[in-house]
Amino acid sequence: MEKQLDTYLRKTISIRGTGVRKEQKQSFYHGVLLGLLRHREGRPLYSNVETGDGFSDILAEDPEAGVGIVIEVKYREDGKLEESCLEAPEQIERLNYTARLENDGMDTILKYGIACNRKKCRVMKEREGFLRSVNPSRKYPSCTPSPSHRPGPCHSGLQ
Repeated sequence: MEKQLDTYLRKTISIRGTGVRKEQKQSFYHGVLLGLLRHREGRPLYSNVETGDGFSDILAEDPEAGVGIVIEVKYREDGKLEESCLEAPEQIERLNYTARLENDGMDTILKYGIACNRKKCRVMKEREGFLRSVNPSRKYPSCTPSPSHRPGPCHSGLQ
């Protein structure tokens, strides 16, 4: 999806669309993503919904498949998109953004970090089976390569 989103941004948006204060630029990309994701009727899609200990940017559910999706959107002024993507899984875990999806019975939760700058984007995904209740002491993998985290199933791009 990274390639498709990057192509979409290049073909459709104007850099003037992000000609707002820095703290509002993330909202522009957030809105673009909501518009693209909304095409699937019958599948719940939530924007800035309270979940866990904060407000997740975007939550989506596929109740039939038992799949929930958390999307954390970032804007990076300096263009270091990968660094922003790597922050997303940590923020999702720290603020427990998966809580609503878990409460709604989603068996599989996909976590996405999407970072944007002008007409470019970076998408990173972390997939997690619903193992929290089975083994609460399990450390969930993070895309952030640090000594405190084991390598996880992180992928560049949506699948």
